[in-house]
Amino acid sequence: EVGCDIEHTGRINDWPAVAKRFFSASEQRELADVRKELRPLAFFLCWTRKEAVIKATGEGLRADLNAFDVSLTPDGIVKVIEDRRSENQGANWCLHHLEPADDYVGAVAVQSDRAPDFRHNHECPFDDYLT
Repeated sequence: EVGCDIEHTGRINDWPAVAKRFFSASEQRELADVRKELRPLAFFLCWTRKEAVIKATGEGLRADLNAFDVSLTPDGIVKVIEDRRSENQGANWCLHHLEPADDYVGAVAVQSDRAPDFRHNHECPFDDYLT
């Protein structure tokens, strides 16, 4: 199964409230550790990774988004860190970060025993992402 999500990084103005409602406690802590000026981008990285996963599982927005954790930095390992949903425990996930255009980020999620071969890899455009 494959899921993909792409978002314009200016689409949600009240992203802190959305993160508080839908991100897991560990994702919220990781978001708080990101430099303040980069938090909106980190929010969208987390959001698109979570959306890609729930699209791959077919759950859509009825999914419990804080029942699984994803990484939210583009320069680190992009992955599902932990999935506490009983139907997905032990599942092997591969996430891939996308930067399809200026002011857009996204993710592709694949549930598979082997990692897919993504041919387009983008370098992170900034350094020192975390504080």
